[in-house]
Amino acid sequence: MIFIKILIGGSYLVTLYILIYWFLFYFEKKDFIHKDNKKIKKLKQYPLVSIIMPCFNEEKNINKSLTSIQNLQYPKDKIELIIINDGSTDKSEIIIKKYIKNNPKLNIKYISQKNYGKGRALNNGLKILKGTLFACLDADSIVDKNALINAVYEHSLNSNLAIVTPIMKIYKPKKYIEKFQRLEYMSAMLLIKLMGYMDSNYIAPGPFSLYKTHIIKKLGGFDEDNLVEDQEIAYRAQKEHYKIKQCANSLVYTIAPDNFNDLNKQRNRWF
Repeated sequence: MIFIKILIGGSYLVTLYILIYWFLFYFEKKDFIHKDNKKIKKLKQYPLVSIIMPCFNEEKNINKSLTSIQNLQYPKDKIELIIINDGSTDKSEIIIKKYIKNNPKLNIKYISQKNYGKGRALNNGLKILKGTLFACLDADSIVDKNALINAVYEHSLNSNLAIVTPIMKIYKPKKYIEKFQRLEYMSAMLLIKLMGYMDSNYIAPGPFSLYKTHIIKKLGGFDEDNLVEDQEIAYRAQKEHYKIKQCANSLVYTIAPDNFNDLNKQRNRWF
């Protein structure tokens, strides 16, 4: 009984220490963070950016995601879209092919593969892309029109910057379970931003993280046997002393689980 009390008390003290630490760090960096957020993003040149979109059974959401790419405020001739169908068993392939047919002027490549997983899909895209920068966009996510240009600007400031991560938000939360996740994401994004100022970011979220192509190729691409390839690639980038920074003006909206069963599956995968 005494051991349990000591264990609980120790846990409270450690948690309190961590909270106070981040609280003080935020106020120390507050002015710099606000100034950083208000930077005017002006590019001198527009590099070619490849967007890899892995897709597995996303017939309900992929049209929204594709439309958001089409609406990006970035020269269309500087965007290469690579859609990778990871063995979908629903109508995803039909929707993708219809979209490609209806948009012949867009630079779109399509790959269909067996269900090998997201890591393999990203690596297959990495083999054929031509962009000096590339983004990964989950087929259930919607990007803000200014997300790409702002993330590209961040990359232009630092040659040692390997990954620029977005601010993730919940797309149109309606149910209470989605609204609670919205609050969770808000607090997590603040923490990740603070970690960026300490060079301690530990994840490159699947929805629209932007990578320098030559660095990721140098690192050997993505781990195909890892369930959380976005976290694993961030660890490897950190290990090789590359920078990871969050861009406060690069917004992406993700469709959150709207029931406890789907939420449980998602969190089990994360853990």
